[in-house]
Amino acid sequence: MLNNSFLHLQGFTVDDEENLWESGVRNWDDALSSGGLTGNQRDELLQCSAALINRDAVYFGDML
Repeated sequence: MLNNSFLHLQGFTVDDEENLWESGVRNWDDALSSGGLTGNQRDELLQCSAALINRDAVYFGDML
């Protein structure tokens, strides 16, 4: 479920997330291959993907 949310990305709003979903982007992999993110958001999402793969809960906890 975590990889279906984008609200943790800097500057991302609920409307932005809904627009991505409506355009067919359903998860982080879809988002990374789409043009719907800024460069900074793409970089953040790559870091999030790595943290998720590495089971780095502290990374996500620090975002709260």
